[in-house]
Amino acid sequence: GSGKSFLLNFLITNMQKYDPYTLIFDLGGSFESLTRLFDGIYVRVGLNSPGFKINPFSLPPTAAYARLDRLGLQYGPRFRGIQELHVGQNESLARVRLPEDRGAAEYAVHPAFLDACLHTYPFVIENAEAGGREQSCYLPISLDGFWCQQGLRDAWVHTRLRALGGGLTQSVDVQIYDVAGRLVGEMNGLKIGLLPADKLAAH
Repeated sequence: GSGKSFLLNFLITNMQKYDPYTLIFDLGGSFESLTRLFDGIYVRVGLNSPGFKINPFSLPPTAAYARLDRLGLQYGPRFRGIQELHVGQNESLARVRLPEDRGAAEYAVHPAFLDACLHTYPFVIENAEAGGREQSCYLPISLDGFWCQQGLRDAWVHTRLRALGGGLTQSVDVQIYDVAGRLVGEMNGLKIGLLPADKLAAH
């Protein structure tokens, strides 16, 4: 009622003449029409969840993969699918894209794309750094449910912590949205376990 949305709409509209990269975290839906007006992407993430707490803390891809490397998760250049990453409290939103030189015709969904969708879980689980300190690593160990639209190469991936399990396990939910903001895939109840280095070496 104080005119904040009107003022921000006005400012954002006038800023577009400078061709900026604009990212809006819209909690009330006030900016959807403006986003569509400028042919932007409006991703509906967490609008029905009162616990949605994402904030605009952003990591560039190089910093994101540097942190994963410190946690014991090393990915080569051709497997680094995260293009953009925004991290909140036990939640993250990432832009994931399969490189153009990765052929996908023989796959319903390219394995490297799905793998990159999972690169976000270390940013939402509790105490992820414990693995690196203890020469252990948090890795996926089971999954309750999965579905995904075929042919995806470019998507927004929302990952959130679901629950802390007993012992050294946690579970997360992963939702995949296409660039138009439509839900096109889910990985529900992905269980993450802290595996000691000796067990990793044995496999």
